Amino acid sequence: MEPKQSLGRTVFQIQARRNHPQHGAVNDEVHKDLADLGHRKARVAPDLKFLEQALSVSIKGFEKNRLLFRFGQLDPRDPEKEATLALDVSACNYRVFASTPQLPSIAILATLLNESGDIYLFIKQVREKYRQMFQGPDT
Repeated sequence: MEPKQSLGRTVFQIQARRNHPQHGAVNDEVHKDLADLGHRKARVAPDLKFLEQALSVSIKGFEKNRLLFRFGQLDPRDPEKEATLALDVSACNYRVFASTPQLPSIAILATLLNESGDIYLFIKQVREKYRQMFQGPDT
């Protein structure tokens, strides 16, 4: 009989929290935050789609506060060849923690990103460096 009493107490505690005056305010705040995120996503989605098409890059979130950039169409001789870059956006300064293949200039590009805050420029620069790596600097 003890497990039922424990369960009963737990259900009672949850109901008490739900009925607490502050619970409604917190719940309303969470709903407002979710609605705001939905509006932001709707505004950003067209820009993201344009960026992905214009630069032949796909951008996906993974884990917490990390972005994966997958660059395609870097070499006309091998259209399937691609490069990837993983960016940590959890702190004030962005941090590249992986790039495949490794770009020799990635530290410089990351520093420029942190100085300017211009992620669009960073993506363009990274793409150009990968293109040069695959095709050569003069093509």
